[in-house]
Amino acid sequence: MVEHLWDLSETDADEQRVLSQKEREYLMTGDSGTYTNAEMERRVATKAAKLPDRIQQLIDDVSLLYYRGHLSGEEIQVWEDLLTINNRSRDVRDSPVARTTHQIPGDETEVGFELGTLIRMIHEEPVPANLVWGTIVGLIGEPSEEWEREAGRLVDLFGKLEDYYEWRLVSAGTQANEDDGFQEERDEIREILREHEFAPAPPLVNAVLEEYTKSEPSDRFEISEKSWRADPSQSEHPTPPDEIPSEAEMRRTSFETIINKFADQTALPAVDRLAKDLREDAIRIQNREWRGVDPDQAFQLVGREGETQIQEFEQTETKGQNNMTTALRRLSNDDSTWVNRPALEENQGENSWWQFTPYGELLFEVRVRRNCSTNWIYEFTVNPEQVDEGLYRLISEVLSGS
Repeated sequence: MVEHLWDLSETDADEQRVLSQKEREYLMTGDSGTYTNAEMERRVATKAAKLPDRIQQLIDDVSLLYYRGHLSGEEIQVWEDLLTINNRSRDVRDSPVARTTHQIPGDETEVGFELGTLIRMIHEEPVPANLVWGTIVGLIGEPSEEWEREAGRLVDLFGKLEDYYEWRLVSAGTQANEDDGFQEERDEIREILREHEFAPAPPLVNAVLEEYTKSEPSDRFEISEKSWRADPSQSEHPTPPDEIPSEAEMRRTSFETIINKFADQTALPAVDRLAKDLREDAIRIQNREWRGVDPDQAFQLVGREGETQIQEFEQTETKGQNNMTTALRRLSNDDSTWVNRPALEENQGENSWWQFTPYGELLFEVRVRRNCSTNWIYEFTVNPEQVDEGLYRLISEVLSGS
């Protein structure tokens, strides 16, 4: 590094560039509080103008930390922590970006989506190809003497990107994406799903709409040997209907037929029941208590540590081992009123210890990692390739034992 080019006096590191709590509340609600609207508009405009400085500071800080070796080491997990950031941009877009049936799952995809969306908020279309190319070169570029290594990585990268590109085009061709003018159809599908006592989870709604719009038979359903055939007694002179159904009636009938197929020919009923149990338990466990013992805290400890002896629970010392054991058993009994299915199992011995059941592992996923959301579970039925292999195994195990 040419240190004399690094002018540390260029920026004031202590200058307030981030939006204050008052400014955030104003932008979210439009309420200026004790300030005038003009004053709040002036303040947020000033912060907007400072965004380039904030980005420059980020570049400077990351570069300096890298220069002195502070971004690597066993105790530093910057990348892992970055993958857990909250994605906000999709919540404020005027129109949601289509999430296709072949959307590549994973935290890295989400971070990339967020970064791309942030740039798009600042710089509208057309897409700056030079910016994308600069990003690629920054990610995989090598010194000139390593050109063969760089070329190999480029070929590998563009091969994968081509696959993603084709998958997205194919999925977009189904006309079953979120920003596609099918809002009325989605609303009707949600209504019918509720009538059939299924949760109107987005993956399920999209799958029904996709089946409705596609021209080819789906491989989601079992192939029946008893395919439909016309009644020979009516094939030559069919009885006309009393009244020709309207387009809306035919569409609704189609939706109901597809939903019935999902109900009869897939694991949807069991998956729906599982999702509802998990959702209910993820909320319920946060509101249970036994003589001062917080079961949610103990449950999360097992999720972090794995097999846990009774003495290792923080509350055992303060609340007593008997009370701690009683609370844990209420999460493990088949007839428990605390959970729909046993989430823990006790292994008794000289020192009893506790671990998750397969259902408990799923409950931890929902409660902690998914913030109590269970919509993703419906992918097991409609897009199983989108489900993480370990989670797919857990769901299968729980369903086979239910």
